[in-house]
Amino acid sequence: MHARAHTHTYVYIHLCSGGKYSTSTGASSESTCIDCPLHTNTQPGSEGSDVAANCICNTGHYGQPGIECINCPTGKYKDTTGSESCSLCAAGKYLPIEESTSSSACIKCPAAKYSSASRVTCALCPLDSTSSVSSDDVTDCLCNAGYTGLDGGACLECVAGQYKQTLATWLGRVHLVRGRKIFRGSGSNEQCYV
Repeated sequence: MHARAHTHTYVYIHLCSGGKYSTSTGASSESTCIDCPLHTNTQPGSEGSDVAANCICNTGHYGQPGIECINCPTGKYKDTTGSESCSLCAAGKYLPIEESTSSSACIKCPAAKYSSASRVTCALCPLDSTSSVSSDDVTDCLCNAGYTGLDGGACLECVAGQYKQTLATWLGRVHLVRGRKIFRGSGSNEQCYV
Protein backbone atom coordinates (compact mmCIF):
# COMPACT_ATOMS: atom_id res chain seq x y z
CA MET A 1 0.00 0.00 0.00
CA HIS A 2 1.23 3.40 -0.88
CA ALA A 3 0.63 6.47 1.21
CA ARG A 4 -0.84 9.39 -0.55
CA ALA A 5 0.98 12.67 -0.31
CA HIS A 6 -1.12 15.51 0.98
CA THR A 7 -0.70 18.95 -0.42
CA HIS A 8 -1.91 22.07 1.25
CA THR A 9 -2.86 25.25 -0.45
CA TYR A 10 -2.58 28.42 1.63
CA VAL A 11 -4.61 31.44 0.73
CA TYR A 12 -3.25 34.73 1.92
CA ILE A 13 -5.68 37.56 2.42
CA HIS A 14 -3.98 40.89 2.25
CA LEU A 15 -5.21 43.91 4.14
CA CYS A 16 -5.10 47.50 3.02
CA SER A 17 -2.10 49.02 4.74
CA GLY A 18 -2.28 51.80 7.32
CA GLY A 19 -3.43 55.11 5.89
CA LYS A 20 -5.68 53.36 3.37
CA TYR A 21 -9.15 51.83 3.24
CA SER A 22 -11.30 49.95 0.74
CA THR A 23 -15.06 49.70 0.34
CA SER A 24 -14.74 47.13 -2.46
CA THR A 25 -15.96 43.57 -1.98
CA GLY A 26 -14.38 40.74 -3.91
CA ALA A 27 -11.21 42.77 -4.41
CA SER A 28 -8.28 40.96 -5.96
CA SER A 29 -5.54 43.60 -5.78
CA GLU A 30 -4.20 46.39 -3.62
CA SER A 31 -5.32 48.89 -6.23
CA THR A 32 -8.75 48.94 -4.58
CA CYS A 33 -7.20 50.43 -1.43
CA ILE A 34 -7.76 54.19 -1.30
CA ASP A 35 -5.52 56.68 0.49
CA CYS A 36 -7.08 58.40 3.49
CA PRO A 37 -7.98 62.05 2.87
CA LEU A 38 -5.36 64.77 3.33
CA HIS A 39 -4.16 65.26 6.96
CA THR A 40 -5.70 61.96 8.11
CA ASN A 41 -4.47 58.46 8.82
CA THR A 42 -5.85 55.23 10.20
CA GLN A 43 -5.18 54.43 13.83
CA PRO A 44 -2.18 52.17 14.45
CA GLY A 45 -3.24 48.55 14.18
CA SER A 46 -6.27 49.30 12.04
CA GLU A 47 -4.99 47.84 8.78
CA GLY A 48 -7.75 46.49 6.60
CA SER A 49 -10.09 49.39 7.17
CA ASP A 50 -13.28 49.28 5.15
CA VAL A 51 -14.65 52.78 5.76
CA ALA A 52 -13.26 56.28 5.27
CA ALA A 53 -14.48 57.24 8.78
CA ASN A 54 -11.58 55.17 10.17
CA CYS A 55 -9.25 57.82 8.72
CA ILE A 56 -8.85 60.18 11.68
CA CYS A 57 -7.30 63.65 11.84
CA ASN A 58 -3.54 63.77 12.42
CA THR A 59 -1.98 65.81 15.22
CA GLY A 60 -1.97 69.50 14.33
CA HIS A 61 -5.29 69.08 12.47
CA TYR A 62 -8.98 68.95 13.34
CA GLY A 63 -12.21 68.24 11.51
CA GLN A 64 -14.47 65.41 10.48
CA PRO A 65 -12.80 61.97 10.25
CA GLY A 66 -12.76 60.51 6.75
CA ILE A 67 -14.01 63.71 5.20
CA GLU A 68 -11.86 66.75 5.88
CA CYS A 69 -9.23 67.65 8.44
CA ILE A 70 -7.71 71.11 8.35
CA ASN A 71 -4.66 72.72 9.93
CA CYS A 72 -4.89 74.07 13.45
CA PRO A 73 -4.81 77.84 12.98
CA THR A 74 -2.12 80.15 14.33
CA GLY A 75 -2.39 80.55 18.10
CA LYS A 76 -3.56 76.94 18.53
CA TYR A 77 -2.08 73.41 18.59
CA LYS A 78 -3.32 69.81 18.81
CA ASP A 79 -1.15 67.04 20.24
CA THR A 80 -3.59 64.15 19.76
CA THR A 81 -5.14 62.40 16.77
CA GLY A 82 -8.89 62.49 16.23
CA SER A 83 -11.59 65.06 15.58
CA GLU A 84 -11.12 67.11 18.76
CA SER A 85 -10.67 70.86 18.48
CA CYS A 86 -7.27 72.52 18.63
CA SER A 87 -6.20 74.04 21.96
CA LEU A 88 -5.42 77.72 22.48
CA CYS A 89 -1.89 78.50 23.69
CA ALA A 90 -1.72 79.42 27.37
CA ALA A 91 -2.13 83.05 28.39
CA GLY A 92 1.13 84.96 28.04
CA LYS A 93 2.17 82.93 24.99
CA TYR A 94 1.62 83.09 21.24
CA LEU A 95 2.02 80.82 18.21
CA PRO A 96 2.62 82.44 14.81
CA ILE A 97 2.44 79.23 12.73
CA GLU A 98 -0.32 76.81 11.71
CA GLU A 99 -0.43 73.04 12.09
CA SER A 100 1.33 72.91 15.47
CA THR A 101 1.40 69.60 17.28
CA SER A 102 2.51 70.55 20.79
CA SER A 103 2.00 73.17 23.48
CA SER A 104 5.80 73.46 23.58
CA ALA A 105 5.55 75.26 20.21
CA CYS A 106 3.82 78.16 22.00
CA ILE A 107 6.31 80.99 22.61
CA LYS A 108 6.42 83.23 25.70
CA CYS A 109 5.63 86.86 24.99
CA PRO A 110 8.79 88.92 25.57
CA ALA A 111 9.02 91.79 28.07
CA ALA A 112 7.09 94.93 27.04
CA LYS A 113 4.47 92.79 25.26
CA TYR A 114 1.39 90.78 26.26
CA SER A 115 -0.53 87.98 24.52
CA SER A 116 -3.48 88.87 22.34
CA ALA A 117 -6.79 87.06 22.93
CA SER A 118 -6.22 84.97 19.78
CA ARG A 119 -2.65 84.06 20.89
CA VAL A 120 -1.49 84.75 17.31
CA THR A 121 0.82 87.60 18.33
CA CYS A 122 1.98 89.55 21.32
CA ALA A 123 0.84 93.16 21.42
CA LEU A 124 3.15 96.01 22.41
CA CYS A 125 2.62 97.70 25.74
CA PRO A 126 1.57 101.36 25.47
CA LEU A 127 4.36 103.87 24.89
CA ASP A 128 6.67 104.43 27.90
CA SER A 129 5.51 101.29 29.71
CA THR A 130 6.71 97.70 29.96
CA SER A 131 5.62 94.28 31.23
CA SER A 132 7.33 91.12 32.39
CA VAL A 133 7.91 88.08 30.15
CA SER A 134 4.72 86.02 29.55
CA SER A 135 2.32 88.85 30.32
CA ASP A 136 -1.24 88.09 29.28
CA ASP A 137 -3.14 91.37 29.52
CA VAL A 138 -2.58 95.05 28.73
CA THR A 139 -3.06 95.81 32.42
CA ASP A 140 0.26 94.00 33.04
CA CYS A 141 1.95 96.96 31.33
CA LEU A 142 3.33 99.36 33.97
CA CYS A 143 4.63 102.87 33.40
CA ASN A 144 8.41 103.19 33.25
CA ALA A 145 10.39 105.23 35.79
CA GLY A 146 9.83 108.91 35.07
CA TYR A 147 6.28 108.27 33.76
CA THR A 148 2.91 107.79 35.44
CA GLY A 149 -0.53 106.50 34.46
CA LEU A 150 -3.03 103.69 34.92
CA ASP A 151 -2.17 100.01 34.35
CA GLY A 152 -2.21 99.41 30.60
CA GLY A 153 -3.14 103.00 29.84
CA ALA A 154 -1.28 106.03 28.57
CA CYS A 155 1.85 106.90 30.53
CA LEU A 156 2.55 110.59 31.01
CA GLU A 157 5.96 112.07 31.69
CA CYS A 158 6.50 113.38 35.22
CA VAL A 159 6.33 117.18 35.12
CA ALA A 160 9.31 119.35 36.00
CA GLY A 161 10.05 119.21 39.71
CA GLN A 162 8.58 115.68 40.11
CA TYR A 163 10.11 112.23 39.74
CA LYS A 164 9.30 108.54 39.91
CA GLN A 165 12.11 106.02 40.33
CA THR A 166 10.28 102.73 39.94
CA LEU A 167 8.32 100.80 37.36
CA ALA A 168 4.77 101.22 38.66
CA THR A 169 1.35 102.79 38.17
CA TRP A 170 -1.15 104.59 40.35
CA LEU A 171 -4.86 104.56 41.07
CA GLY A 172 -5.28 108.33 41.22
CA ARG A 173 -5.69 109.25 44.91
CA VAL A 174 -4.01 112.36 46.28
CA HIS A 175 -2.41 112.32 49.75
CA LEU A 176 -0.70 115.10 51.67
CA VAL A 177 2.48 113.93 53.39
CA ARG A 178 4.44 116.55 55.36
CA GLY A 179 2.87 119.30 53.28
CA ARG A 180 3.66 117.64 49.89
CA LYS A 181 1.11 116.26 47.43
CA ILE A 182 1.80 112.59 46.73
CA PHE A 183 -0.31 110.60 44.28
CA ARG A 184 -0.56 106.99 45.35
CA GLY A 185 -2.46 103.89 44.46
CA SER A 186 -2.30 100.67 46.41
CA GLY A 187 0.49 98.22 47.16
CA SER A 188 3.72 99.10 45.35
CA ASN A 189 2.08 101.50 42.91
CA GLU A 190 3.77 104.85 42.77
CA GLN A 191 3.08 108.27 41.24
CA CYS A 192 5.47 111.12 40.51
CA TYR A 193 6.68 112.76 43.73
CA VAL A 194 6.91 116.48 44.28
